[in-house]
Amino acid sequence: MAVAAVHSPAMSRALDPRVKILYLLWVFVMMSFLMHPLVLLAILLVAIATVRAGGLSLWDVMKAGRFGLFVAIASWILWIVFLRSQGTVLLSLGPLHVTAPGVFNGWSVAARIAGILFAFLAVFQTTTNRAVMTALYRLRVSVPFAMVVGITLRLIPQLRAEHAAILEAQRSRAVEFGRGGLLARMRKHIAYIVPLILRALKITSDLSLAMEARAFDPYARRTFSEDRGFAARDLVFIALMGLTFLAALFARVWGFGGMPVRWIAK
Repeated sequence: MAVAAVHSPAMSRALDPRVKILYLLWVFVMMSFLMHPLVLLAILLVAIATVRAGGLSLWDVMKAGRFGLFVAIASWILWIVFLRSQGTVLLSLGPLHVTAPGVFNGWSVAARIAGILFAFLAVFQTTTNRAVMTALYRLRVSVPFAMVVGITLRLIPQLRAEHAAILEAQRSRAVEFGRGGLLARMRKHIAYIVPLILRALKITSDLSLAMEARAFDPYARRTFSEDRGFAARDLVFIALMGLTFLAALFARVWGFGGMPVRWIAK
């Protein structure tokens, strides 16, 4: 899943990076305690709209997060299979009964995975790693945690490039990864897994030595090259997220926004 920053003229300059991090947190929190399928659909549509507002191609984002979308669809199908004997039958496909609890409980899980995935890609494909780390610093997140996030985002595209280079090198040595039985293909994958692990260890070792050589102190006072404040659009976006969060919180306290009783899995 690629998370390399793409400098989109729409979202990257429209919002402060701190607002983007808060938006990602908002999507995660809202999808964590809201369970009604229609509410989750609305939040998912907001995440998809954010992708388009960021000037990103929805198809490219789906390709970048295809593994996560596959997990979401597979989870939905498994819920339908496991809850085939509960609740109202909506459709019968031979011995398999598609029931309302299976469809809607599976959808609630799939929508959470897809919504968080779209929000994550929309934020990190329109924000540079430096901007993400600076935003975390300004949000009073601990420096070690911010460094871990920034380094991880930096290493993902680098390791993807290393993976592609190792695969080409092994293919030039007549290693055919797609031929043979299952066990034979698994053994062939060791030809790039081991070099990739060793390369990742070498990169992290070089990085730690470079930080030590520069006397990096995670607990020192941080300074910034620019002191960027919130613009009016940032404050409006934060206010909307805050109001919707409070509304959802009060709705859950009063018994709204949960899974309807007739669809609850037993």
